[in-house]
Amino acid sequence: MGDLIDLNEAVDCATIQLRKAKEVITKQWRVVQEERCRLDEELEKFQRQKELFEAEKRSFEAEKAWLHDNLPEDQVSLCVGGKYITVSRSTLVSQEGSMLAAMFSGRHKLARGPDGCIFLDRDPKYFSFVLNYLRTNKLHLPNSETEPGLYAAIMDEFDYFCVCLPSSKPECSKLHQILWDKPLTSEVLGEEFPCSVECIKALGDKLLCGRYDGFVDVWSLRTKKLLKRFKTEHEPIFCIEGIGNTILTAGGGTSNICVWDLNLYSVTSKLSGHLQDIRSMKLHDNNLVTGSNDHTVKVWDLLAGRCLYTLEGHDGDVTAIDFNGALIVSGSEDCSVRVWDTETKTCRCVLSGHVDRVSCVSFYRENFVVSGSPDGTLKLWNITTGECLRTLHTGFAAYVWSIDVSGDHVICGCDENIKVWNLVKGDSANTLMGHQDHVWGVHVLDECMISCSEDCTVRIWTQNENYNTKKKGKSKKRKAAELNDDTSSQEEDEEEEEEEEEDEEDEDVNKLTETKNNNNNNNTQNYTKTNNNNNNCNIEDEPSNSENDN
Repeated sequence: MGDLIDLNEAVDCATIQLRKAKEVITKQWRVVQEERCRLDEELEKFQRQKELFEAEKRSFEAEKAWLHDNLPEDQVSLCVGGKYITVSRSTLVSQEGSMLAAMFSGRHKLARGPDGCIFLDRDPKYFSFVLNYLRTNKLHLPNSETEPGLYAAIMDEFDYFCVCLPSSKPECSKLHQILWDKPLTSEVLGEEFPCSVECIKALGDKLLCGRYDGFVDVWSLRTKKLLKRFKTEHEPIFCIEGIGNTILTAGGGTSNICVWDLNLYSVTSKLSGHLQDIRSMKLHDNNLVTGSNDHTVKVWDLLAGRCLYTLEGHDGDVTAIDFNGALIVSGSEDCSVRVWDTETKTCRCVLSGHVDRVSCVSFYRENFVVSGSPDGTLKLWNITTGECLRTLHTGFAAYVWSIDVSGDHVICGCDENIKVWNLVKGDSANTLMGHQDHVWGVHVLDECMISCSEDCTVRIWTQNENYNTKKKGKSKKRKAAELNDDTSSQEEDEEEEEEEEEDEEDEDVNKLTETKNNNNNNNTQNYTKTNNNNNNCNIEDEPSNSENDN
C-alpha cells in the first residue's frame, strides 16, 4: 500500500514538472511569435520605404531628364532675393561638394518663380561674392578690422553654400603628383661631404650647398658634377640664397651678409647691420629678409645694398624666415611665430603653441602658415584669425628641422627620415628613409626633391623612371630565353654580345670626350685662379678625372 502511495506521489510530481515545462515552452513560443510579428512588420516597413525610395528615384530621373531637355546646359537664370542673375551651370558646379554643385547637379527639384527662374532666398549683395569667386577663383574681401560686419556676413554666405576657402590653390610641383602614390628612390650627390651640409638652394640648373666648415659647393643638377668650391668667412654657413648670378651667404663667426658673383666666385659687397650671427634669410625679387641671434628681423634692398627697416618683437634668436612679398613670417627660440606686414611694418599677429623653439616656417596658400619645431610637431595656423587649425605629431623623438610645402602637402625633415603630411586630411602620406642623421634641409623642385643632412650627404629623390637604370649583364632577350626552356637562346646570345660590344664602344667614346672636356676645364680653371688671386676668398676646384687617373 505504501509503495502505491509513493508511486502516485511520483506521478503527481512528474505531472507538475511537465505542466511547468509546458508553461515555459508556451511562453517561449509566444515570444517567438511576437518576434516574428515584429520582424514581419519591419519587413513591411522596409518594403514601403523601398517603394518610396524607388518612386523618389523615378522622380529624380524624370526631373533630371526635364532639366536636360528644358534648361540650356551652359546658362541658368537665377532670382536671388529679387535680383535676376544669369550664370553658367559650369560655374555653379565648379566646386565639388558645395551646396550649389549639389543643387544644380540635376538630382534635385528646384523652386521656380512665375517667370521660370530658379529662386534663391538669399541676399544678392553677399551672394555676389560667392558667385564671383566661383567664376574667377579669386576672392576680394573687405577688411575684417574696418568692416567686421560685412566681412562676417560674407563668410556666413560662403559657409551656407559650403564653398571652401581660401580662394587660391597653390601651385605645386610635378613631384607633388608622385610623392604620395609610391615610394621615392634617392641617390647620393657625389661622395660624402667632409662635414655636415647645413643648407641647400637650387639656382637654375645649379645646386648651392652650404657646409658646416664654411665652404660652398656648387653642383650641376644636370650632370651631378661638382662645378666649384669656395671658402666664405662664415663658419658654419646657416643659410644661403641666390638670384640670377648673385649668391648670398650668412652664418656663424660674423654678422655680415656676403654677396657673391656666381661667375667670378668673388665677394662684390657686404650687408652689415645685425649685431650677432644671422640664422635665417629669405629672398623675394630684390628684397631680402634676415633673422638673427640679436632677436631682430631686417628687410634689405639688395640693389641699393642697404637695410630698409628693422622689425623687433621676438625674445629669442630668430631661427626661421619666410617671405612672400607682402607678409613676413618669422620663428624664434622664444617658441613663437610672428607675422609681419611689410606695408605697415608692424606685427600682425603672434602665434603661440609650440613648447620648444621654432626651427622652420613656410607660407601655405594665402592665409595660412606651417611651422615646425623640435618639440616633434607641425602646426597649421590661420594668420587671419591667429588660431591653430591643426597639430601634426611626427612621433617620439622625431624633431622637425626643416619643411617645404608642395600643393596641400608639407615635406618635413626630421631625425634621419623625411615625412610627408597631408595638410587637408591631417594624416601622414609617406615616410622617406635614407639619411642617417638630422635632415637640415628639404627643397622640392619640378622633377626632384633634394635634402641635406648631418650625415654629410645630399640626396636627390625622384622616381625610378627619371634615371637610367640600365645595367650591364643579362639582356631582356637572355632573361626571356632562360624562362622558356624550350626556346633556343644561341642567336639571342650572339645578339647580346653584339649589344655589349656596342655599349663598350660608346663608353670608350664617352670617356674620351670627358677627358677632352676635363683638359679644357683645367685650362679655364687655371685662368680663373690667376685672375682671382687678389680676391679675399679661398677657391678650390674639384680635381678633374684626368688628374684622378694619373
